[in-house]
Amino acid sequence: MEHFVAWIAGSVTARFSGNPGVKKWLDRGVGTAFVGFGIKLATSHR
Repeated sequence: MEHFVAWIAGSVTARFSGNPGVKKWLDRGVGTAFVGFGIKLATSHR
């Protein structure tokens, strides 16, 4: 499943990377996801 999501994300990025407005929103979305994963990791208990 993770490979499928990565493939879809790569396809979408490749298709819309020429449009600066879409690229800005993709960058924001990816940045938000990384921050969310970082917070989740920082607050998780072992």
